[in-house]
Amino acid sequence: SELSLYTRAYEVGDDYSLINIENTFLNALRRRGSLALTPEDFEVHEEIHETKLCAGLLIDESSSMRNGGKLGAAVETALALSALITREPQETLKVFVFSETVKEIPSWAIANEASKGGATDIRAAMRAFRLAVRNEKGDRQAYLISDTDPNTEDGRYTGFEKAMKGVIDEAVRYRKEGVGLN
Repeated sequence: SELSLYTRAYEVGDDYSLINIENTFLNALRRRGSLALTPEDFEVHEEIHETKLCAGLLIDESSSMRNGGKLGAAVETALALSALITREPQETLKVFVFSETVKEIPSWAIANEASKGGATDIRAAMRAFRLAVRNEKGDRQAYLISDTDPNTEDGRYTGFEKAMKGVIDEAVRYRKEGVGLN
């Protein structure tokens, strides 16, 4: 939310951080000629709430996704989410495909982009999205489409246990920075 230039009278329960100090003091001076404040002197800024979504699709294209039609299902899911997100012009969509490496692609290329497969570095994809939206305003949400079998970090095979620890560490960073992970 952002603060409006407009103010209104204070109401019980309003956050003190919204008080317009200048108008409050001017009200007291107009009413009594001194800075003896009373509750009716207080004015607060109105908050402007915008619902802007900055979404990211993180699509796993590793070798394990090529078994049992998982990659086709992932692409179909990504296309459906992309259509839902982009129907509102103020929404932002970032699409990342990943396996051992991460690549940002335009949303129109979801069905056409094909990686060569390989290992799975989920943490790198999550980090790429988090860094890409670090300064974006609005609701930041990542949609991870994967068979959740990480085994690589920074281009090196580490095995599931170590790679999963990296994914969990990145998820903790998401929470600290207010990024949703779905």
